Amino acid sequence: MITGRQALSSIENSIAGERTEIDQMEAQLRDLLGEEEVLRKQVLDDFRRLAQLRLDELREGRVLEEIDRVERQALSLLAQRDQAKVKIDRDLEDIERELASVKLERDEKSDAIEALEADIERAEDATHARLAQNTDFTNQTEAARKLDIQAANAEEKASQSEAELSAKRAAYEKNALFMYLWKRKYRTSEYTAFPLIRWLDGRVARLIGYDDARANYSRLREIPKRLREHADRLAVEADAEEQKLSDFWQKARQEDGIDKLDAQKEAAEGELAAIDAAIDLTTERQNALLEERAKFATGEDQNSQAAINLLAEEFQRTDLTKLFRDAQETLRTEDDRIISTLLARQRERLQIEASRTQLKEALDRRMRRLNKLGSVASDFKKRRYAQSDSRFRDGVLISMMLRDLLEGSLAKDTFWGELNRQHSRARRSAGPRPRGPVVYGGGRSSRRSGGFGGGTRSSRGGFSTGGGF
Repeated sequence: MITGRQALSSIENSIAGERTEIDQMEAQLRDLLGEEEVLRKQVLDDFRRLAQLRLDELREGRVLEEIDRVERQALSLLAQRDQAKVKIDRDLEDIERELASVKLERDEKSDAIEALEADIERAEDATHARLAQNTDFTNQTEAARKLDIQAANAEEKASQSEAELSAKRAAYEKNALFMYLWKRKYRTSEYTAFPLIRWLDGRVARLIGYDDARANYSRLREIPKRLREHADRLAVEADAEEQKLSDFWQKARQEDGIDKLDAQKEAAEGELAAIDAAIDLTTERQNALLEERAKFATGEDQNSQAAINLLAEEFQRTDLTKLFRDAQETLRTEDDRIISTLLARQRERLQIEASRTQLKEALDRRMRRLNKLGSVASDFKKRRYAQSDSRFRDGVLISMMLRDLLEGSLAKDTFWGELNRQHSRARRSAGPRPRGPVVYGGGRSSRRSGGFGGGTRSSRGGFSTGGGF
């Protein structure tokens, strides 16, 4: 058994774990991007060396000048990229501090609500003790209890009679001749027929023993109806007596000032809901910035893309291509060494690109998991599962389901359905406390769960009947 706050903390710990993994992947991607940028610069240097080996000084100068210009532009774009990333990092740090502060406020507010619930519990205990000495209240409790027993017994008899009707009526209704006479209302004042038909119907009735069967079938149909009417009437009367008891209890709570504690608790819960909403909004901002920052690690930000495109265009220029081809045709070994180096750098760049592609796919999966976890945390609070009285039977099972949900092997509806089955509210007694379950005639229990068989209290301190003192 774990509390709702513990379950929410487990979800938030999973969110923190995903962010740690994302940070590590982004660091690896930044390293690979840095290596790729170094390779690009080295390629530019290699092209510059090739240009310097050319005999045509005018053309060489133009190529070198063009390479230098492109490199300066690319470096300027990368500098702008670094500045933009620094700003995002600062914004993320500010949000992290903001979230830490708001989550601390949420914990304090949750503690305050639990303290108020403890105050309400103690105040209601005192009200219990006072009402135990009140004759009017004890008489009303006993009257409601007795009527509840009668209503429970009547409900059981009506249900048994209805079940008996369902089982026995089939034998009559399968008899086509009997049902023919029954539907024609034979032997009643409503029966009408021509003399010949009346004579034939009489022969059929004598043949199948219709009179006795009709009497039995009428009783079989009538008794459940009467028992159901009686049970429904007693249920209404029992509800009325229970309402009187509830009104008595609510008045006593007001006299003892418990309603003021209820109002404080309700206000605190409203403030907690506002805090949770602020956390959700801040988390959405944080996730958006994390996705934006991930683009810097993968080289998909605007400035990185502009620098890459600029260099790619320069490498594809005719002059550089011809320079590369001319260098291969010379007899100088230095040219061949530079070409071999360029080819090696090309292979290395392809390897880096492959690694970056794999890491980027993994990062995308982590970002989806993070967003899904954020949605789970938000829905968890909206469903009021994080309240102080919230409980879950199996914390290990919840962790396993959360893992399966993130991995895609568990549907979202199935996850919430199982979580709802695991969920319960911590019960506190309300009104007069029962001394064990009430047992009716033949071992039957109360007609309603939470009735006289065992008192329960609503989250607002409302009263349900609760047995004898």
